[in-house]
Formats: sequence, C-alpha cells, structure tokens
Amino acid sequence: MNSRAKEIAVIAALAAFMAVVSPWSIPLPGSDVGFSLATFAVYLVGGLTDKWRGAACIAVYIMLGILGLPVFMGGTAGVGMLAGPRGGFIIGYLAAAAVIPFCKKILPKKTAFTLLAMAAGAVCIFIMGTVWFMISTGRGLPEALTICVLPFIPFDIIKIILAAQLVKRLEKTNILQGFISA
Repeated sequence: MNSRAKEIAVIAALAAFMAVVSPWSIPLPGSDVGFSLATFAVYLVGGLTDKWRGAACIAVYIMLGILGLPVFMGGTAGVGMLAGPRGGFIIGYLAAAAVIPFCKKILPKKTAFTLLAMAAGAVCIFIMGTVWFMISTGRGLPEALTICVLPFIPFDIIKIILAAQLVKRLEKTNILQGFISA
C-alpha cells in the first residue's frame, strides 16, 4: 500500500473509532452536557498522530455528524449539535487533536509528558466548550464551570491516563509505523 493510501486509511480508521466510541455517554442530570468517551478517543487520536492528521481525523468525524450519522454524544447528529450547548466541545476536539501532538513533539518522549500533552488538549476542549456553552445558554462563568468542567475533571484524568498508556503500547508495536507521531 502506498504511503498516501495508508494515510487515508489510518485517518479513516481513527475517524471511525471516534464515531463508534463517541455516542457512548451518560447525560449529566439537569444539564445539556454529559460524560462521553469522545474525549478518550480525542486523547488517543492526538497521542497517535501529528497535528494535521489528528485534526483531519476529527474533521472527518465532525463531518460524519453534520451529514446526519449519529456519532455525537448520545447518538445525536446534525449541524444543530454544533450550534447547541455542546457544540464548543465538539469543535474543541479539533484544537485538542492539534495541540496534543504539538506538545508531544516539543516535550521529552516520556509517559509523564504524554500525560501533560493530553492534559493540554483537555484544557482546549474545556475552554472552547465552556465558552460556547456560556454563549449558547446565556449562563455565567461560575455556573458554566460547575456544569461543564468540574464534574468532568476526575473522569478526564482517568481517560488521559488510559489513553497515554495505550499510546505508549501502540507506539512500541509499530502498528502505525511511519504514521504515528515520533
């Protein structure tokens, strides 16, 4: 398989992974946001790719959702999801998928620094998601942080740890040799 075809195949496979795991979610009672495996997938994609390939994977995932495939949290779809209270989180995935590999590239190649890179990606998601949540709902920062950030930090720490460990294992297997970030 030539290198361009391999790139397209890996981008498609990672976007498909995003599409499969992202709908699995638990709504947060009384909120328009919830616990989702999407961020785990974003951390993994960002940890395995360089910044443009990771962003390409997320862009394909977002396009699938816009086109009507039920790939967003709770099996939802459509452009309305991007305009709604959760839209900033979905767009934040793009930023995270670029920030994580950028950080991995400039930091030492150790698991602790992979964790930091993924944490930087989480910050991107939280900032973009919280700002958009505030704009779309008219809620203030303290309430938005209480709804959109604080309940999710412990779960994102767990997802980051698991994703970093999986990235390290996959890097050792060379399963994506020539494609994953080095």
